[in-house]
Amino acid sequence: MLCRVAESLFWMSRYIERADNTVRLVDVTLQTLLESDTATDDISFKHWSPILYSLGDMPVFEKLNKNHNSEAVTDFLIFNQDNQGSVYSSVAYARENARMIRDQITSELWEVINRLHLFLKKRNASRIRQDGYQELFQYVKEMSQLFQGVADSTFIHREGFEFIAMGKFLERADKTGRILDSKHYMESDSASGQDALAIAQWTALLSGCSALEAYHHVYVTDVTPENTADFLLLSRDFPRSVLFCLVRLQAAM
Repeated sequence: MLCRVAESLFWMSRYIERADNTVRLVDVTLQTLLESDTATDDISFKHWSPILYSLGDMPVFEKLNKNHNSEAVTDFLIFNQDNQGSVYSSVAYARENARMIRDQITSELWEVINRLHLFLKKRNASRIRQDGYQELFQYVKEMSQLFQGVADSTFIHREGFEFIAMGKFLERADKTGRILDSKHYMESDSASGQDALAIAQWTALLSGCSALEAYHHVYVTDVTPENTADFLLLSRDFPRSVLFCLVRLQAAM
């Protein structure tokens, strides 16, 4: 296998996973802000700023945006083409990598990436702000899952497939850690984290990782900070936990 082909397979997969997980991170934060009845622009930005710092995007955000509010950050992370880590940019980079190895991937895989790219390209940011982001979030997550399913069922399982797996699991481990870390900055009135707002925040975090139902299969009790962290970091069975991803990454390598 040529190095350029392996590199494009790795980044194609990693950029699709990045788009999916960035959507999850934004979704978790928006849900958290909805639970707060004191979400002024200043308080909202306190939730967003640690995420921007952890993603390494704060310098670029401050350069491009004068407004420090939830709407500006959401647009920056979803649509801004000058932000190389935005959902739009990630999908565009994934498509470009796929285009460079068009003869090496299946037509079904190319179709999925192209459909997602065209979907985002045709979206009107102002209209979506008015109607809400949930439809867009759901579509991106569904297409990312479709990409993984099509890759597994149509792409020959040799060296190239392992590079796709490496890109997926490395990015997923990274973003699950970032989503979990974002809870550290969510303000709560209770130091124990057991008040209603804190429980709603932890529940939103699990939902953002598509982990809520799986969590309740393992823990029949209510959502707690300790169990949530343990599940998302150390579960050997849940496919978005950090440990699960690192084990699969090692196997692919």
